[in-house]
Amino acid sequence: MAGESKAVRKKNTICATVSPYLKRKVDELVERGEFSSMSDLVSQSLAEFISRYESKRDEEKGQHDYTELLLKALLQTEEGKKLLASLTKTELQNNKNNSRKVVID
Repeated sequence: MAGESKAVRKKNTICATVSPYLKRKVDELVERGEFSSMSDLVSQSLAEFISRYESKRDEEKGQHDYTELLLKALLQTEEGKKLLASLTKTELQNNKNNSRKVVID
């Protein structure tokens, strides 16, 4: 018939195996009405996990990029090279002073 539209599925099905503990906790949360269904709980949980995961990944990548850019910038000047050299020497000296001798009888 003209004008009929097919129903568009807004969600996809996934299957997962979880521990009895997690299954019990999910059931409890749904039974208490904190989530409308197991599907609702899983969807919200995965959305939150993915958001945190990507945020952490992007933060770590950004920090790595910043550190790399900073080091490259410092290496472009004599002052920066001297600063890095002095920091390295200081760190090596600190490690040497903090090392302990072990004597085994």
